[in-house]
Amino acid sequence: DECLKRNQDLERLKKRDVFAVIGAGSIPSTIIKAWSLEKFSRYVAYDVDSEAKSLGKQVLDSLNIPGEYELTDGREFNFQSWDTLFIANLVQGKEAILNDCYKYTKEDIQVVIRLSKGKFEDVDSFSIDEIDTTQWTILGQGEDSKEFKSYNVYLKKNV
Repeated sequence: DECLKRNQDLERLKKRDVFAVIGAGSIPSTIIKAWSLEKFSRYVAYDVDSEAKSLGKQVLDSLNIPGEYELTDGREFNFQSWDTLFIANLVQGKEAILNDCYKYTKEDIQVVIRLSKGKFEDVDSFSIDEIDTTQWTILGQGEDSKEFKSYNVYLKKNV
C-alpha cells in the first residue's frame, strides 16, 4: 500500500500507449499504479536481477496486467517504442540512461525519474541539479516520500 502511495502523483501523466519502467523490481508497484490510472495500453518492465524479473512477472500476470518483463542491463532498450518512461530510484547510471533517452526516444516522450533525498549506500547519488537542462525541461516534482526518502521529477524533452 505504501509503495502505491509514493507514486500518487503519476496521475499528472497524459494518456499514452506504452509505459516503461527501468528498475521495476520484484514488486512492480509503479506499473501497478500506472495500470490503475487506466492511461496506458501496454507496460514494459526492465530489471537487471533475474529473480526480480521472475517475481515481478508473476505479480503482473496475477493481476492480468498486459505487460512484458525483460531482463537487461539498462543499455539495450528499444527506446523508440516508449511513450512514457519511469526510471526507478535504485537504478544505477541515470545520467547515461537520460542521455540515451534524449538521443533515441520520440520527441513527445514523458519521463519521470525517481530521485533520492540525501545519500544512501547502493543508491545512485544522481540529483535534480545534474539533469542536463539543455536536453530536458523540468516540469515539476512529485511529493516527497518520507518512508522511501525520495521523490519523482517530471521531465519534458527539449527539441
